[in-house]
Order: sequence, then structure tokens, then C-alpha cells
Amino acid sequence: MAETEKEKKSIHAGHRQRVKEQYEKAGLDHFPQHNVLEMLLFFAIPQRDTNPIAHRLIEEFGSFSQVFKADIERLAAIPGMTRNAAILLHLVPDIYRRIAQDELDQEWILNNDQLVAQFLTRQFYGRSNEIVLLLCMNNSCRLLRSEVLSEGGLSAADVSVRKLCEVAFQCGCSHVILAHNHPGGKAYPSNQDIQFTRKLQNVLQLMGINLLDHFIVSQDDCVSMAGLGYLGIQRVSDKAFDPTF
Repeated sequence: MAETEKEKKSIHAGHRQRVKEQYEKAGLDHFPQHNVLEMLLFFAIPQRDTNPIAHRLIEEFGSFSQVFKADIERLAAIPGMTRNAAILLHLVPDIYRRIAQDELDQEWILNNDQLVAQFLTRQFYGRSNEIVLLLCMNNSCRLLRSEVLSEGGLSAADVSVRKLCEVAFQCGCSHVILAHNHPGGKAYPSNQDIQFTRKLQNVLQLMGINLLDHFIVSQDDCVSMAGLGYLGIQRVSDKAFDPTF
């Protein structure tokens, strides 16, 4: 019986090595999604077959991408998972955002909706809670600073107008863009979004700062409130921003 267990461990060890070698030779392009997850779990769950665990995770959360958006407690509750494995999976989108932020910290000119959407898609990737983000720019729409203002929705952000104005003032920006996400919802502004944005627009005008836009981001869309006509700004959403309005 002991010999059988040794043989099983040897088979799993050989399988892990073959999977790693396949990745080293060809990358992940031809890996099925469950095999990508299986290999990642190698590094947190030693001496156990992680293939069925990978299948369970995808089945439980509905898709490969949703596995990485799940919270640590739910991940750890899946049979076969460990808390270390749950933390590892939860780290993936956070690491991706940190890498993206490092790239974005290099000079970016956010002077049209397409570039802003590209920026925001990276910033909100994998977030399961609502985040309010402020982008501060100079007269040429060069990004000076991006700042997470609050988590939990615009009702929380409403009491942080002072913080928002302080951030904008401290970096000496001329223009700002506000953005927040609707996790699991549609990228369309609510009445609360519209009221808050118009209030903020008036406050910033008193400071000599233009609110160029407010973007709503969902899992598969990014919508401009200015492009929809809610900010009283006459522009076509796919054209370059005119920071002189």
C-alpha cells in the first residue's frame, strides 16, 4: 500500500514537471483555462492533484476570470483549496493592476475617450467592489496623478468632495476626470451619479478646475457622461477633448 502511494506521488510530480516544461517552451497560449489554473495552484498546494481543484473552481464561480475576482473566504471554502492557495489566486488581479499602474505612471496624454477607456479598463480590472477614481491632468491633458478616492459607491464619495478638491489642488492640475465602476451592473449613470457629478462640476469651477468627464465602467463597457450630454459639454465622445471649454 505504501508503495502505491509513492507511485501516485511520483506520477503527480512527473505531471507537474511536464506542465512546467510545456509552459517554458510555448507559453500559455495553447493551455486550456483549467490547466492554467492547475499550474498556478502547483505553487500553493504541494503534493496534490490540482487539476480537479481547478475544474471545481471554474464550475463554482462560473468562469476562469471570475475565479480571480472571488474573495479569499469563498476561494478557501472550495474542497481541496488551502488559504495560501486562495490568497495566491486573489493576488493575481492585484498584481496585474500594480503592473499596469507602473506602466501608466509613465507619461500618458489622456486627450480622448479611447485612451481614457484604455487607462480605466486596467485600473478597474478584477475589482469586485465599487471604486471612485480621480484623474488629474495639466492643460495638455497629460496625466499628473490618479487617486482612488473611496470604495463603496458615490454615496461614500459625496462626503469626500473635500478630499477630491484637495487632491486636485495639491497636484496643481487644470482638468480632472472622475470615474467609478459598476461591478456586475451596466455602465450607465444612475440619477445619483448625475446629481453628484453636476454638484462636483460646480464646486470645481469655483476652483478654476474643469471637470472634463465622468466615466462609468462595467465589466465589458466604459461610458462617458459628457458624451451622453449629462454635463452640459458639447462634444462628441470619440473626439479629442477640448480643455478650453
